[in-house]
Amino acid sequence: MAAISGKISVRSPRPLPSVSIAMATYNGERFISAQLESIAAQTVTPSELVIVDDRSNDKTMEIVKSFARGARFPIRLKKNERHRGYATSFMSAANECGSDIISFCDQDDVWDSRKLELCLAPFADEAVRLVYHNALVVDEGLRAIGDLSYLACKYATLGELELGPVRFPKGFTTLFRRDLMRLAPHWANSFNFHIIGSPESHDQFIPFLANAFGRVAYRHELLAKYRRHANNAGGEVKWKLSTIDRAIRAASRDLKGWSNMAATFTRRAEILDKIANAGPEGFSAASATRASAYYRAYARLYSERAEIYQGSRFVQRMRTFKTLAYKGGYGGNVWSKGLNSAAKDFLRGVLRI
Repeated sequence: MAAISGKISVRSPRPLPSVSIAMATYNGERFISAQLESIAAQTVTPSELVIVDDRSNDKTMEIVKSFARGARFPIRLKKNERHRGYATSFMSAANECGSDIISFCDQDDVWDSRKLELCLAPFADEAVRLVYHNALVVDEGLRAIGDLSYLACKYATLGELELGPVRFPKGFTTLFRRDLMRLAPHWANSFNFHIIGSPESHDQFIPFLANAFGRVAYRHELLAKYRRHANNAGGEVKWKLSTIDRAIRAASRDLKGWSNMAATFTRRAEILDKIANAGPEGFSAASATRASAYYRAYARLYSERAEIYQGSRFVQRMRTFKTLAYKGGYGGNVWSKGLNSAAKDFLRGVLRI
């Protein structure tokens, strides 16, 4: 057989983008050392770690400064002038980051050494604006309790608006393109799902924007240990595996639950309208307009569902339910959450069982 001469062309793999880590801290002295050590052990070294401290009164700052002296990447530390809350601190930290990709980071978790490497890979697709991953849920002693598979995507990558209006990954599992922070000025005008009058949490707002203007990728690997304890930002939590639907059902026991959802989605649509009219370059007006219509449709759905739960008379509640069903409110499209929602609204909303 004749020898084949000549050079073989081999395409070099595209280098991973740079990544900044945005961490918010507050009285984290018990667990922050383990988190910092897990960042230092990453197979991909971050370009920087940006920390915004929310007026800690323990040894958090001293621990960070001690770690920074031996770190092989820059650490920038900023302290809030007054207590601002975790969402504001996270958004402030992200705004200070300068890399292509930003990774949110809690102060009390422990990362798998491959977290950054595996989560940076999907950004090779320029349409992907956010990546998130599964995680192991653990107690204070890092003993396994469960995982976050209930937040998993059916597919490895989702298209625009396919993440869903009420699904949002835990902040510490997310990495996202820094250009989303160009839309951060709209954050102060957003509405929180649970606390109307307050802006959305960072891990609601960023996924909302990411999937309005691009694709979302998911990694099924358990890439962090999510520590649950009495001092978590959300308060003491008795961990129980659940689904987003269960969370929404729990919220609906409060008659304001569906109204809050409607207000949140209406405000999202208003933000998207502003972006469509005068958004920064790189954010499609067509995508913004399409996403605005999507959220207005959901706002109408939850507003009408709220009427069922808020009606004082049975006849009124029954009439609203029938109207919603007649319009296709439970038919499987943008207006609907399916027959389960119909049964729930009838039993809990109309009959008040």
